[in-house]
Amino acid sequence: MNKQPNQAPPSKVSHFLTFDLEHWYQGYRYRGGGGWEKFPARDHVIVERLLNLLGEFKHKATFFVTGVFAVEFPSLMKEIAKAGHEIGSHSYDHTLVHDFLDLAYFQEDLRRSIHIIEDTVGEKVRGFRAPKWSIPRSPERFYEALLQEGLVYDSSLFPSLAAHHILVEPHLIKLASGKEIWEFPATTLKIGAAKVPAAGGLWLRLHPSFISGLALRQGETKGQPRLVYLHPYDMDPECPRLRGLGLKGMPFYFARHFSLHNTEAKLISLLSSFTFTSIRDWLMVRQNLPGMC
Repeated sequence: MNKQPNQAPPSKVSHFLTFDLEHWYQGYRYRGGGGWEKFPARDHVIVERLLNLLGEFKHKATFFVTGVFAVEFPSLMKEIAKAGHEIGSHSYDHTLVHDFLDLAYFQEDLRRSIHIIEDTVGEKVRGFRAPKWSIPRSPERFYEALLQEGLVYDSSLFPSLAAHHILVEPHLIKLASGKEIWEFPATTLKIGAAKVPAAGGLWLRLHPSFISGLALRQGETKGQPRLVYLHPYDMDPECPRLRGLGLKGMPFYFARHFSLHNTEAKLISLLSSFTFTSIRDWLMVRQNLPGMC
């Protein structure tokens, strides 16, 4: 990586730095594409580079990991945990929540991923991020399933331009049962009444660099943290381009491979300008939260 010897300046607000660790070919798999089997594993190399970068800037992060990724790279999982970063669940094999016939099957998948991660690193899993932000429209049972598996937070909400009622800051959700769970939404930049996606994935790559920074500063003016998210493949300009999806795959090809060569510089700019922490560490300073002591 093209590193810089800078450290993040002091900040009154610590934002959340998160990475979704899944295999680079998942987007192709969803769309019926194939051929990834002939390529050697590559995501772990990007993660190693990320760990070095985070160590240099002295930031902590949350890594949402699929069970199959943890099984394939157990030593890397231990390295992430040893460096003081948090590991959360990103499902077992990156199946979208609404693709399960029933949420009971989702809960089995979640439980499987949690057991794999905890057995690998010897630390409790506290949070979940749904693949492709696939939180159900009526999420009550979804949240109950997370709580039943011992989790205390979710990070699966993606506020959209139409969903003006969705909060953009971390907030507690009270369920009909009286139980509560934390939600950590993706970051948006408020422009008038609209919430424009920012500071993550395609949006970080698509927008000019100052947009993501502006979204984080917008949160700071309210004393609220915001969230940055990336995948290993977002920082892999040499990632294979698989063919066979035809014209219907053109929007995916654009979103999947756009400006990958610029991501590293944009991330370094954020690491140099803001303070970041893991969701777990942010929650742990609030000792009254269940399951965090």
